[in-house]
Amino acid sequence: MRRNALRLLRPTALNPDDAQQQRKAFRIFLETLLLAELGEHLINDPAFQGMVDDIQTVMERQTETQVLIE
Repeated sequence: MRRNALRLLRPTALNPDDAQQQRKAFRIFLETLLLAELGEHLINDPAFQGMVDDIQTVMERQTETQVLIE
């Protein structure tokens, strides 16, 4: 999938009534940033998805980075 297509499709999947909308939006941001740096070919790699999960969890738990997320 081309990066432009990813950017256009992902945000439309966010529901404004979803209580997890902010968390999901941040995950999309992380994925996009990491894919730009590491290569789009990783988008469907389970190890990449696990890495994004780990990074997001760490960032959400650290006081210093919580401010950046919110």
